[in-house]
Amino acid sequence: MLGPRDENGYANLDWSHMVPPEDIKTLENAPPVLHVGNQRMKQIGTLHTVGALNNQKVKLSGYVVPLESDDDGKMVEFFFVPFYGACIHVPPPPPNMLIHVKLVKGIDTPSLYSPFTLKGVLRTEVTQNAMAASAYDMVDASLGTYREADADADRLRQAFE
Repeated sequence: MLGPRDENGYANLDWSHMVPPEDIKTLENAPPVLHVGNQRMKQIGTLHTVGALNNQKVKLSGYVVPLESDDDGKMVEFFFVPFYGACIHVPPPPPNMLIHVKLVKGIDTPSLYSPFTLKGVLRTEVTQNAMAASAYDMVDASLGTYREADADADRLRQAFE
């Protein structure tokens, strides 16, 4: 389920491994992701998680959907998602393919279309807001520049297009 750990103990995680086997059928019947229009589409899927991922140090590549900023305009809360534009004008990923992140210190809000690598301790923790629900969150999180060696975010992006 998890790839080999790096020198800091982080294991590569593939987004598809966050979905329990019984929920895979939901993904197979998901509506297509279309990057057109300006209406948000309904989120499908469940809050079921893979228990073995709870409290694991992981890293994965994906995209940022900003949620909250601090008084200085720095992003302090976001969803991390497997494809760009998620939750904005396309259907949100299933809750068990969304990670809710709160940063200790705010950062400049990144582009929605730029891939990043997220590292931290993954937890099975539900978050729900007006935008979407997530079945996972991450603590001790850091967001870094995506490098091809980190993961294959391009393959995942193409799978959702």
